[in-house]
Amino acid sequence: MIVRRPCADDIEQIENIAANYDSPLVDRFEHAALAEENGKVKAFGVVRTILEIVLYCGGSDRDKVIAIKKLLQQAIDDGKNLGHDQLYVFVDEDFAEILIKKFNFRKSEGTALVLDIE
Repeated sequence: MIVRRPCADDIEQIENIAANYDSPLVDRFEHAALAEENGKVKAFGVVRTILEIVLYCGGSDRDKVIAIKKLLQQAIDDGKNLGHDQLYVFVDEDFAEILIKKFNFRKSEGTALVLDIE
């Protein structure tokens, strides 16, 4: 099996593989590669840049709510200016419920994992 960059001739095979998943095929990404064996695409992967919100809060609960509203709007504006359409945040369950109820975040499928590539 070899790994190589995709070309136009691979699109149909990539779309066929992606049809097996609930989420749509990623249409905006920085780099892509595929694993191929004897001319058959076995897997396709993309490196997509995402925006992660990292937030540090102090002060009273009221101060935190006001700050989050203002900082979130700035993050949305910054994300749009950079050409992104999503913001990600990784938080504990209690804070996640607040972000869902008050700020229109939605849960994502799967488990967040990190790979350090130092």
